[in-house]
Amino acid sequence: VTPRDAAEVANAGGFSIERRQVVLTAPIKELGLHEVRVHLHPEVDAAIKLNVARSTEEAELQASGKSIQDLAAEEDEAHEFEIAELFDDIGAATDDDEGLMAVDESGDNEEQPE
Repeated sequence: VTPRDAAEVANAGGFSIERRQVVLTAPIKELGLHEVRVHLHPEVDAAIKLNVARSTEEAELQASGKSIQDLAAEEDEAHEFEIAELFDDIGAATDDDEGLMAVDESGDNEEQPE
């Protein structure tokens, strides 16, 4: 993101600034919210927040305080929880097997005395 890009976005939003008024020490190369200074007058500077995102949905997530990485981490935790529940269910099924009848090799289905 360059000063020209920031000025274009501001102009599209209804503000009137030129690219030379946008003060960036270096081009923005990372996604996320970035604070940028705008030199409005010799004695007046303003700070604006620039939301750098790949899509509108991602920009909305970032504006709400979340990032794509946070969302992915939440999804991973949900999947891990589902897997843990599956293993808990399998453990419960093996516990149920303990009460089954013992069958001898002759084919009788009678219970074996303990």
